[in-house]
Parts: sequence; C-alpha cells; structure tokens
Amino acid sequence: MNNVYIFPQEALQSVLKHAFHLNTEFEDIKRSVGRISSSTIFSPMNIPRFANSAMDGYALKSDDVLHASRKSPVSLGVEEQEIWAGTVFTGNVSRGRCVKIMTGGGVPGGLDCVVPWEDVDAADGRVFFYAPVTPGKNVRFPGEDIRAGEVVLEQGDVIDEYDVGLLSSLGMEEIGVSIRPVVSVLVTGSEVMMPGEKLEAGRIWDSNGSMLQALLLNMGLSNVSVRFVPDDYDDTLNEISQNLFSSDLVITTGGVSVGEKDMVKDAISEAGCKMVFWKVRQKPGMPFGMWEKDGRVLFGLPGNPVAVALCFEFYVKPFLLKMMGMREIFKPPVMMRFKEGFENKGDRYLMLRVKLADEPDGQFAVPLPNQGSGVLTSMSRADAIVMLSPGVKISPGDGRRGYLIGERKRSAYFEF
Repeated sequence: MNNVYIFPQEALQSVLKHAFHLNTEFEDIKRSVGRISSSTIFSPMNIPRFANSAMDGYALKSDDVLHASRKSPVSLGVEEQEIWAGTVFTGNVSRGRCVKIMTGGGVPGGLDCVVPWEDVDAADGRVFFYAPVTPGKNVRFPGEDIRAGEVVLEQGDVIDEYDVGLLSSLGMEEIGVSIRPVVSVLVTGSEVMMPGEKLEAGRIWDSNGSMLQALLLNMGLSNVSVRFVPDDYDDTLNEISQNLFSSDLVITTGGVSVGEKDMVKDAISEAGCKMVFWKVRQKPGMPFGMWEKDGRVLFGLPGNPVAVALCFEFYVKPFLLKMMGMREIFKPPVMMRFKEGFENKGDRYLMLRVKLADEPDGQFAVPLPNQGSGVLTSMSRADAIVMLSPGVKISPGDGRRGYLIGERKRSAYFEF
C-alpha cells in the first residue's frame, strides 16, 4: 500500500506540468464567446477611422464663435449639403459657415467641433451660437478608441461579448481559438443509477456525472461524454483503455481508494498508464490521483461528490484551462474575516466551505455546519472555499485568503 502523500501545492504543480497545449481552429466571431484566443490580435487600423460627430448638430470652426455669448450671439451661414452617417461631405466649409451633421457623420477637414441642435437657433439660412466652443467638443477623433497597431486581444484571453463587438468593428469575421478538448467521464460503481430511472433498493442516483458534465459545459467544453461503469474489473479496464484512446482527458470517479471494490487504480495501471501521483494531503479528496499515457492524462477522483467537486475546481479545471492556452488561469484570492474561531485539528489541508454573511461590522466567513465529503449542500450553499493548513487555529476576527465560488448564483450588478 502506498502511504506517501504529496502536498496540494505539489499536486497542482504536477498537474500543470502535464497540461499540453491544443491546436488552433477558426471560429465565427459571433460564435466565439467563451473561446480562448490562440494568438494576439493587433488592430490594423484606427478606430474610429475618421473624425465623426458624437451628436446631431452643427459642425464648425471653434474660432468662428470664440466671442459668442447670450447677449451677443454669433451667426454663421449653413451649407446646403447635410452630413448623415455613412455619407461623405464633398465640398469645403469656408470660414464663417457651418454644416448640419448627424451622429456618426464624418466631420469635414478644417472643422474641429460640433454644437448640438438644442443649443442653437436656426432661421433664414443662418445658425445662431450663444457660447464659445472648446476645440474637439463632440467630435470623435481617429484612433480615439483604438490606434493602428494596438493590441486588442492577448493570446490566451477569454473572448466575451464586448470583444465580439470590438473585433467586428475591425472587420473580422473569424478568429483563431484553441481547440476544445475531448473529455470522457467514467462514473464507476454498481450502486449508481441514472437520474430518471426507477430507484432500486440499496442504490443511488448519480450526482457526480451530472455535476462534472455541468462543470465542463460551463467551461465551454462541448465534446463531453459520461459513461457509467459497474464494479467489474474487465468492464472498467475496457472503458479506461477505449476512452484513453479517443479522448484528450479521462476523468474517473470512485474506485481509487483501498477498499475491496476499489479496482479502478489497478485497471488504470493495467491499461498502460504511468502514475504521476496518488494520494494528496487534503480533506476531502485524499485518494485523488493522476496518471498519463502517451501524452494523454487521466484523473482518478474519489467517489464522494464534494471531493469530486473540489478536486475538479482545484486541479482538473486549471489543467483544462492551461491545456486550452488560457493566459490567467487562477482567479485572485479574497481576504475573508472569520466571525468565530475555527481550528483544523487534522493532519491534512482542509478545503473549508464557508458562507459569507453581511453584518453591521462587515462581511464575515461562516463555515457551513456539515463539512462531510458526501454532503453536497456544503458546495451548493457555499460562497467560497478557504484552504487551511494542518493544525491551524483561527481566532475571531482573523483573516484568511479564500476563493469565491458563488458568483454564479448572484443576480444583477446594481440596484438603483
């Protein structure tokens, strides 16, 4: 029996070391949200490309109304041609004259400001101005948003809806993105039944497969399969061998501890996989392990659902993100104060699930009452995870770094 544990930090280093980069494919810009850019994108042009009006109004030379006031307005003649968005002014605007212009219309050369219609009066072919205007007022100048040659998207950035708009403004129809990995999930255990099936005595409905599939889909992975494998060694060996061949990553749940029916680890070895590590000094999720074969990776997760969730969040997810070339894999920790004292009395790192409570004297982390590895409500009701070293004692008011997991449950940003 292997009694050698590795620390969580060592496990994560090994995981990231084995994450190979996937190739590039091209995706339609409009369908690229959530994908990871495989290259740095430089703007080929200024945005805006030309000076244009930010208002409906009149374009003019600011010098022409330098002395305008309410008591002594300045009137300018107005050109017959009007400038609409998408049209080009063909003439020249001489000193002492202005031109009617709409939002987005190109400001003619020599003019340097726009005054909104509501700030002027117009009569008999002339426009009356009642105040001086700052040069550049209500004009969008070339390169004001993006300059030619400027980086608009870094390699490894996750593309969002606003990036789609930005890239479209550069005329791009498609973008190079990292290929999404093929992931196979093998849920082991003869006791597991699929949700929707009539539950038999002594058996349970699956939560691990559904949860892992949801976590993977939420990452934007679309090629995910979930298969159920009974406690049969030959079936287990066959499923592992086949899925290692057809997948970029295989995830198993259950059967990696030391029980009589825990045969998955042996089947993984017989399938030709080399063990990278097995057993991590953490709670929950101690029997978590990693194997590799011909560049393909297999993660053996424990069977308890909280251990599955936390091993996925802390190890599998970073592996996949690095695999897809994501530039910033880890979300920054947040300092959290504890309302009450807490002690990790064990000899393993504790992944403590906490709720964040707003109180008159601030926000506090409150450990959920049941931290068992089979208590999935400790994940569904948690706002954050705090990793505590073995033997650490927390006094009331102490701060610890934690990682938010509850953003998915939050609603709108603001309430006015």
